[in-house]
Amino acid sequence: MNTMQPTSLAADKASKPHRRTNCQIILNVMGRLKNNEGVADTIAIYCPFDKTEVSRRMANLFAAGKIIDTGRKGITAKGCKAIIWRIAPDESSKPQIELF
Repeated sequence: MNTMQPTSLAADKASKPHRRTNCQIILNVMGRLKNNEGVADTIAIYCPFDKTEVSRRMANLFAAGKIIDTGRKGITAKGCKAIIWRIAPDESSKPQIELF
């Protein structure tokens, strides 16, 4: 029997223990991409989790000042326009700190 409630609150609670690690993985992947940037779909190709998880963590990384919106749009696998994210210039040389 599944005790998880199918709500956003339940999903948020379930993902909390993995957020820090997943954010660090995303930053490491972005650091290997050309110009330290990409759309969530592209970044997800190199991550051990799906593009939905990457997209959700991009909001956390942006709020924490770890990444910036380049102001440019890229194309997703489905042909939609999406934000091109880049590692914040001052973050690429700093040691990683706790996000949450």
